[in-house]
Amino acid sequence: PGHQVTLGDDFTPSANMGFDRPGVVFTEKSYGDRDISEEDDNRLLNELFHSDVVVTCSSTIVIDAALFNKPMVGVALVRNPVGYWGGVEKFYYYEHFYNVVKTGGIKIARKPDELLKFIAMYFREPELDRESRKRIVREQCYNLDGRASQRVAEVIKKYV
Repeated sequence: PGHQVTLGDDFTPSANMGFDRPGVVFTEKSYGDRDISEEDDNRLLNELFHSDVVVTCSSTIVIDAALFNKPMVGVALVRNPVGYWGGVEKFYYYEHFYNVVKTGGIKIARKPDELLKFIAMYFREPELDRESRKRIVREQCYNLDGRASQRVAEVIKKYV
């Protein structure tokens, strides 16, 4: 939510496409200056729960989608190729994200036809890569007991 996404001046979304821009904005000129509410979190949970396929960029939203066992397609499309370092594909190979990629739980579309192919594939066979999505959850989520804040507070208390 702290990054603005631009799709180009010539992009017109279809009638069944929506964009969620969560949070309360404090400074209009700084897209990252916003606060996410409990309502925003709940809306995201509902969006993921009701999604058939999650199409995203190299974002930690894939971990959330994996928790819901949702097929995922990562977008690495570049309209005017400018080499590896000038494009977006490099973000999938950053150390913190590559551990997710190498599970096989997310397909990366580098061309528009791949994007459509992967989405269609997951609509036909949503259980495809299920074990890889479970691996994402197993490797990236320490404990799903809802007590993360309590554990953080316990560590902080040791130093206070």
